[in-house]
Amino acid sequence: MVQNRRTNITSEILTVTDHDIEVVRIFKYFGAAINNTNDETQEIRTRILVANKALSCLQTVFRIKQIHRSNKIRSVT
Repeated sequence: MVQNRRTNITSEILTVTDHDIEVVRIFKYFGAAINNTNDETQEIRTRILVANKALSCLQTVFRIKQIHRSNKIRSVT
């Protein structure tokens, strides 16, 4: 990814010596979405959405009365 605020790169491919590098606006790196404007709002929205999906999937487990509370809640330390 080419990330520079001072230079506007209009072409889709940047050539460095013998290597062609594709110019992209956003990509994922270790699960984090990195964009070319360094705007973090989309990353925060994505993380909130993933957390809400995980909580929604666990709601059925939280409602089951046969599973003890200590098995449902685990300390992360």
